[in-house]
Amino acid sequence: MAEIDAAAKFHDFLYINGWFHCPDSSLVAVNFEHLDIEFFRAEVGLPHGGVLALGPDKGFRCQIIKSTSSFPAGGRLIFHTSDGKQVAYDFDEMMSRRLANVSTAELHGRFLQRLQAPGFSTMLDIGGRARSAVDRSALFPHHEVTVLDIAPGDNVHVVGDAHQLSSHFPAGSWTPRRTRCFCADDGARGLMSAIEP
Repeated sequence: MAEIDAAAKFHDFLYINGWFHCPDSSLVAVNFEHLDIEFFRAEVGLPHGGVLALGPDKGFRCQIIKSTSSFPAGGRLIFHTSDGKQVAYDFDEMMSRRLANVSTAELHGRFLQRLQAPGFSTMLDIGGRARSAVDRSALFPHHEVTVLDIAPGDNVHVVGDAHQLSSHFPAGSWTPRRTRCFCADDGARGLMSAIEP
């Protein structure tokens, strides 16, 4: 049995961690099989508190450098056991199984659907600077998106403090009847009161 706890991508880097259990042997190595790999490093036998009932040190962690920044579709995790066996798992299938047990993906989908509801033509994105080369306004091609951020950036329309909205926009610029406000920063969520009721 093997499961992924998390798989995180940052530009060309991919980090995977999870656990592996075989009743009659132990994990001695893990590989990631994919064409788009320049560097791979893995650690096995790590403590994993989530599966203590199966025994100690079931955890593994992988660090991967890829030649592209895309997520590696079609990869396989190959687990090598102490008795010489190799067990292969489809990475996409493991990810799908993991996501099916996490409500965050469903919640994010419902959030995007709500933002894209008909009747809203404009969007104020607070803290939406593309810090990781990700411009989230591309998710809303049918909206007129204005990005406000405290620092300048390629996709920032207005540079300023979101707590001072009235000094950056004329009164009535943003109304609930036609505007959705998307806050990238949790600290900015209290600013909704600054929008005209």
